[in-house]
Amino acid sequence: MGKRFDPKKKRVTRVVETSRKKERKVDPTKMKEMQERIERLEKKNETTRVLKKKLVNGELRRCVRTIKKMQNLKAKQEGTFVPQKYNTIDSMRITDATIEAHKQQLQEEELIHGETNDELRNYFTLDKEPKILITTEYNACKKSEEFAKDLENIFGGVVKYEQRFKREQTTRDLALLLIPEGYTSLIVINERKQVPYSMMIIALPYGPTAYFRITNLFTRSDLIGAVKPMLDCPPEVVMTNFKTRLGRRLGRLLQQTLSKKEKLQARQVVTFHNQRDFIFFRAYRYIFDEQNEKTVANMSEIGPQFTLKLRWLQVGVYNPEYEEFEFVQDPHEESTNRKLFYL
Repeated sequence: MGKRFDPKKKRVTRVVETSRKKERKVDPTKMKEMQERIERLEKKNETTRVLKKKLVNGELRRCVRTIKKMQNLKAKQEGTFVPQKYNTIDSMRITDATIEAHKQQLQEEELIHGETNDELRNYFTLDKEPKILITTEYNACKKSEEFAKDLENIFGGVVKYEQRFKREQTTRDLALLLIPEGYTSLIVINERKQVPYSMMIIALPYGPTAYFRITNLFTRSDLIGAVKPMLDCPPEVVMTNFKTRLGRRLGRLLQQTLSKKEKLQARQVVTFHNQRDFIFFRAYRYIFDEQNEKTVANMSEIGPQFTLKLRWLQVGVYNPEYEEFEFVQDPHEESTNRKLFYL
């Protein structure tokens, strides 16, 4: 017990020193009783979660944890330990018919035949380099221009940023003008309230056209410690979790916007990761180091980073009058069924 002066009350107050609570040790007799109780409950097929709800005393809960640790340790020594699996939304997703069909031989042959004869076959069969134009709306904001320049720098020489929109010119008119110039893709960044809001990717000259919603956008200037990209060096491409028929088609559309002649000396990689129909874009530079006789990859982010959400996929070059869609996202279905994914 001590004393201190309180300036607000202008008087000396007493300070009581409180001792820390000591950790309680588990009584071995109670632990044996608890173990017998667990065995009786397991015979009744009651799970540990139900058992923990029934236990109120903290000491009995500690007994359960220590017994489970002993059981897991014994199972690891015997080689019969099975880690507990937790259910997530990804593991409980509604199975898509195309995922199961791709595992069968006839459906796999049909899928390969369909992909080799689709509109994007020239990119995957020929050695021709892609030529892509990125453009923004007329009088675009500074954020959209930074975003377009970051994409131009990371895509490695095959992408050109230029403001090509004129007054009262539609997206379809611009796409048709680019076909004679030899462009293979058009990327349009749209904005709402002076912020990049959506992205449209048009594969030229036959389509398809995909419309994405952009969220969580951070340009290279927004990222702390982002390194500068090496210009005119096409990066490596990593695409993960595009499993369904629609997902594979969308993955091919995204892949044809990048060069196939990547420069490995630049050590740059671009990733498109699909999770719950959200496509996460990241760009990194990596280097291999040897630490304690092990090879470790150190990565630093280049930027930009953003997330895409597919809203619709249209057949052919974008045409708002004669619409033929392969996929349209239903917002009501998205909000009611959280376990339904399309990619």
